[in-house]
Amino acid sequence: MKEAEVGGALVAGTSLQDYERGLNFANAHKNVWYAAGVHPSTKDDDHEASIGELVGLTKPQKVVAIGECGLDYYYEEAPYDAQLERFARHIEAAKLANLPVIVHSRDAQEDTIRLLKEHDAGSTGFVLHCFTGDKKMAQDALDLGGDTLVHLLGRRFVNIAERVLEGVLADPHRGGEVVPVEILLRLGNRIVVIDLLRRVGFGGF
Repeated sequence: MKEAEVGGALVAGTSLQDYERGLNFANAHKNVWYAAGVHPSTKDDDHEASIGELVGLTKPQKVVAIGECGLDYYYEEAPYDAQLERFARHIEAAKLANLPVIVHSRDAQEDTIRLLKEHDAGSTGFVLHCFTGDKKMAQDALDLGGDTLVHLLGRRFVNIAERVLEGVLADPHRGGEVVPVEILLRLGNRIVVIDLLRRVGFGGF
């Protein structure tokens, strides 16, 4: 990472069975941290993690967030009760652990915002990333308050770096809309800043 001028990295958890592997990787590298959680589409675990179990997973020093969690309706049909309950447990665990939540949302705009509101996710902070929603979803997330960062670049950010100054893309390969960069300036005092923005010369940071 040093050669690529990357100061650090966060490994997002996707299942309970991969927890040890992800945590071990983070422990083996000075500038790598880990987020503990279960992706909404994961079906590999032999049980659903309780709120208490999720909190327990955050005890190691290298665990700095809860996630990746959220809602993904792309592969499943209603009812989505299991996903909704899993997401709610992650938010409640994050509040107890006093850690931010890494939120995944695909084809679930209304339910994602509703649960974030109902469970007061803004009180602990969250990252809304790789979502397929629109500008309203981004604004709704910001309006929840707290230390909220809306990550709109998606997985292909390296390929669209030159467009950052024109507008931040809401995961374009999944049909997201362009959101003005100016929206980032409303994110509060404890913003996690992507170093890429500094490197391309965006003076707002």
